Amino acid sequence: MYYIGNKDGEDILHKPPTGISQEDWEKLINYFESDGFKKISERNKENRKKLKMSHSCGTKSIAQYCYEDRDPEIEQEPTRTATWRKTRYSNKKNAWVDQVSEEVYENIIRLQSQASDEGQESVNEDEAFIKVLGPEKPSRLRGCGDGLKPPSKRGERINDELKKENEELKKQAEEDRACAESLKNDNKEMCERLQILESQVNNQEVQVHSQVQAILKSQLPTIIQNLSIFGQILPPTNVSYS
Repeated sequence: MYYIGNKDGEDILHKPPTGISQEDWEKLINYFESDGFKKISERNKENRKKLKMSHSCGTKSIAQYCYEDRDPEIEQEPTRTATWRKTRYSNKKNAWVDQVSEEVYENIIRLQSQASDEGQESVNEDEAFIKVLGPEKPSRLRGCGDGLKPPSKRGERINDELKKENEELKKQAEEDRACAESLKNDNKEMCERLQILESQVNNQEVQVHSQVQAILKSQLPTIIQNLSIFGQILPPTNVSYS
């Protein structure tokens, strides 16, 4: 940030903005007009000219944008990749603010997708930013400006452990789902086999019954004839022998 100064010579000292008291306004103007702040402002102005990449946030810091654009339900700020595009791509002009910002974005996306396509271990977002933009600084987060610190070594280790644990849980869930699907298929196959066996038994019972009926029907005249002959051979039951 740097102070442009009062170019028009307007008496701004006695025109405080709405919501700021005259006393606080005078302190602020006096601070801006001090030699110490002017020196800092001039240095920041020169540093600003050296920047290779710009952003479209205006006077708002990128850190402030991240805070305001967070998910209201889970209080989660946008990803670094989303922040980079949001703050360096002009929707109004439908173009990037500069070519370097576009190249950085494309390289970050390429690094994250390349590992997946080649079957290698995926590169996380932080690693992609470091590879493209260089190492993080203690008080700055690449692509997010001042106000956000890069994750500590301990934080990185915890994140890696959580990521590994999450991958293991996902793998276990997939295995459980596959096992459940296999059991479901086995159960379905068993039910189908039981239905087939039951149908076969019923068919056999019908066939046996039909065969018995056919045999009885075909043998009935012979049985009746034999019974008639047998009745003629037997002596009368009322005859007595002495």
